[in-house]
Amino acid sequence: MTSESAAGGTPAIPGGNAAEAGTPEEVAAPKQIDQSGETRSVRLESMRALAASAVMVGHTFGQSIGYGAPALATYPRRVVYGGGFGVFIFFCLSGYLLYRPFAVRDVGDGATVNLARYARNRVLRILPLYYAVVIVLIFLDPQLRHRLPLLKFATFTQTLFADTADLPNSLLWSVTVEIVFYATLPFLAWGIAVVARRSALRAAIVILALGAVSYVVWLTYGPHSLEHLSLGIHSFAANFVYFTPGMLLALIRTSWAGVVPSWLPAILQRSTLWLLASAGLMMIVFYRYDLDLLVMTAGFLAVGACVLPIRDGILLRALDWRPLAILGLASYSLFVWHFPIVSALPAGSSWLHFAVLLPIGAVLSIAAALVSYWAIESPFLRLRRRWSSASAATGTSQGSNVEKRPAS
Repeated sequence: MTSESAAGGTPAIPGGNAAEAGTPEEVAAPKQIDQSGETRSVRLESMRALAASAVMVGHTFGQSIGYGAPALATYPRRVVYGGGFGVFIFFCLSGYLLYRPFAVRDVGDGATVNLARYARNRVLRILPLYYAVVIVLIFLDPQLRHRLPLLKFATFTQTLFADTADLPNSLLWSVTVEIVFYATLPFLAWGIAVVARRSALRAAIVILALGAVSYVVWLTYGPHSLEHLSLGIHSFAANFVYFTPGMLLALIRTSWAGVVPSWLPAILQRSTLWLLASAGLMMIVFYRYDLDLLVMTAGFLAVGACVLPIRDGILLRALDWRPLAILGLASYSLFVWHFPIVSALPAGSSWLHFAVLLPIGAVLSIAAALVSYWAIESPFLRLRRRWSSASAATGTSQGSNVEKRPAS
């Protein structure tokens, strides 16, 4: 089975020419990395590593200096704490990687999506570690055994209730949002296809309309800053808008078919510009956390630089650094384990405390992530690989079911 993540990097340009998509030296074949027998794009895994690491840095800052408005009085503090916005990069990646096979089916070559395999892959990818985190944290905290309604967590409905939205790990709300996205995506894709009638433009309009409705829900539960997460902000309805940039990228890549269109100006074909623009937008967001639309645009540009057939640049090639990609393979574990680890470290109120706490928290969190990946994630990934291979051998596999693990 061809992994979507492996296909998710800058592809070769069949039928293209230098004027349209750069020379072969400028548009290189994507580098890949093995994840329990499945190939993944080095660049997308590196993007995951950066997103998870940014969230970890933000929480370490909160533990070192404090959470809330007083700790965010200056711009440098808001920049460091703003790493928490990395969760929305995971949502963007999910939107691209999981919607892409549906986009190919509905506005591309019509390849069938095996929904049974899609569901099996999602379950094996996300649920084992999710339940492991819940069980371990309950075991370590006796108070949670009395405070935590397990049924809500078993059914992924904890974010619907004020008393459980942040328990037992304040990041599990985003995993729940991911799970709801996985479950609803086949139905959303079907509805989009019905309206689009094989038109990528109409499909994009539908996605933008759905995103606009979601953003209204998001605005309804303001103020929107990382120091204030109300119950409504935890919901899938409010967060669906952050998946839409990735879904739009899936449509764009399907429509371009590996060749940059002639109407795109040469300057916009450079990945360095896309990544610099993404970083610049995030610097504005750090100044004003309520500029949420810029987060979506920044995610679109960052992920787009990795998956669209535009020219390579020094910044994009930096994502080929293999150690970073290896961390990306364990980014789900890093994302869910770092918060309880960092929260267990001594609290402080100064930059010096942050400088001491960050390397300690990072080492402990990365070590826990690698062990968790080896002990919990990898066995189920291998099981999924075996089942997918058996399915393909018996002829029950239809098309390429794009599997990816955004682990927010």
